[in-house]
Amino acid sequence: MNKLLQLIFWTLWAAALALTPGHSHGQKPHPVVHPASAGAAGFDAGALVSQAQHLVATQVAEQFPDAAVEIDIQPLHKAILHKRCSAFSVEVKGTRLFGRVPVMARCDKPHNWTFYLSAQVDVEVPVVISQRAITRGELLQADMLDVSWQPMATLRSGFLSDAKDLLGKVAKRAIRAHQPVYLHQVSTPWAVHKGDRVAIKAKIGQTYVATNGIAMQNGHIGEQISVRNEASQRMIRPWVWGPGTVGTRPQQASEG
Repeated sequence: MNKLLQLIFWTLWAAALALTPGHSHGQKPHPVVHPASAGAAGFDAGALVSQAQHLVATQVAEQFPDAAVEIDIQPLHKAILHKRCSAFSVEVKGTRLFGRVPVMARCDKPHNWTFYLSAQVDVEVPVVISQRAITRGELLQADMLDVSWQPMATLRSGFLSDAKDLLGKVAKRAIRAHQPVYLHQVSTPWAVHKGDRVAIKAKIGQTYVATNGIAMQNGHIGEQISVRNEASQRMIRPWVWGPGTVGTRPQQASEG
């Protein structure tokens, strides 16, 4: 009889344990606040790390949509694992989203306390590089450029991902072979060079008239430069409309 009673007791105890609510592994973690499951460690450390990883990945994808990303959250300190928390939230601190990225974790219940996780974020992006050495003053063409995946940690600001953005630009300085090409290394070529003979266009009513002049300085399209009118020898300040052409007023979209 005693053995039968013991068997009934242990059966009921096991059934009670099976009915105890636990952590649902099928539920997708909320991107901002994640309910922590209390236990011997005080909270679900795995869920916290997953949430931090998801948050960092989301922000990196927004800033670098074409990047290849690898994120590694460093293990939590043992002292943290024994603190109790029933709900926490995470926040990326700072704007730099590659290299070492600090993530602040805040416990909201039962007591407010914070600590930091460290995320190692390796980001690679497509970057326009030179296929060969480019000399100062060279006009950049498609066969001089290529695209290569480069770590963000090695790049400076002003890199480009599409070679089309550099076509027709002029190298302001020498660029070594197989190196990223930055915006500060190139410039838009002059539409008018000092000493060029240019057509000076003026609109009188609905009619355009033109006379010739000599450019006294270099100019890009849209810039105002000094030009000497050949007929009157007067100095004027027209706007550059295009190669070899200036106008007595800024060029309108319908004018050529």
